[in-house]
Amino acid sequence: MPEALLGIAESAIDTALVNAFVVCKYVTGVDCGTTLTNLTILAEPHAFEHDHSFSREDYMMSYLPESAAFSDNQNFNASIFETSLDVLEGSSHVDYEQMNQIRLQREALSLNATRPGWFLESKPIQEFEAGFIFAVMGDFNLPDYNSTPTIRVDWWKYWFTNESFPYELGWHPPTVPRGAAFVLSASSEVLAAQVTSTPAPLVSGAVGMADAPGTLNKAGETTTYQIPTFAPYAAPGVGAADKRDVTTTTEATATAVPLKNPYMQTLAPSDIAAQQAVATSLMSSLSAASS
Repeated sequence: MPEALLGIAESAIDTALVNAFVVCKYVTGVDCGTTLTNLTILAEPHAFEHDHSFSREDYMMSYLPESAAFSDNQNFNASIFETSLDVLEGSSHVDYEQMNQIRLQREALSLNATRPGWFLESKPIQEFEAGFIFAVMGDFNLPDYNSTPTIRVDWWKYWFTNESFPYELGWHPPTVPRGAAFVLSASSEVLAAQVTSTPAPLVSGAVGMADAPGTLNKAGETTTYQIPTFAPYAAPGVGAADKRDVTTTTEATATAVPLKNPYMQTLAPSDIAAQQAVATSLMSSLSAASS
């Protein structure tokens, strides 16, 4: 199904799916089996969800009134997304260098817009996401599509803004589905791309390929965050499914549920090995259930 509708091979989908189930298990403390019944769990901050998103608010924005505990880190925010596209200065396509420029700007803006002490950089997850964008929205009409893909901006903007595929703009799923190898390669190319300028200030090590050990693990084991359910944004006078006109004022519409966040703990090699074992076991179970 993903190969036919999205143009993403199962190998790439499995990588993201495993991460989702691992997050589910570790934030709830129980095995989630083979079904994710509550996708809101994936909004647990500093886990699968991360700061400096291309299109979502961070969990704690500094402009929130003191009475508001959370930003809406779940639904599309046009203002945030426009700060990603601003870097392109009207360009019709995005290459690896431009995507790295977008990443750096989003990190700088996020670092300055979140509450002091909150921001954490998450290059691996965001760049895997960037690899997916190159995989799905790469312009197959260009001659170098297979060797050096570039994202078509109007396709990407339509996809994120409307949360549907831009068929009406001439898009269709890639003829040859892109797998995990492509996504990881594109991610690496983005991080390695030399940019023409860097915004300031940036977190330490933001331009390099690797994070310094321990830089993402600042909170203790008892850290918990509440995950509220937000109503999707709607433009005035249109249906609730239209999210193209948004503001930064958000309000929780359901009871917040406290969730444990082990991704903020320091990970030893043995912890990583244990998570990989869980992921391998889970994929075996999922494969058996689908066969």
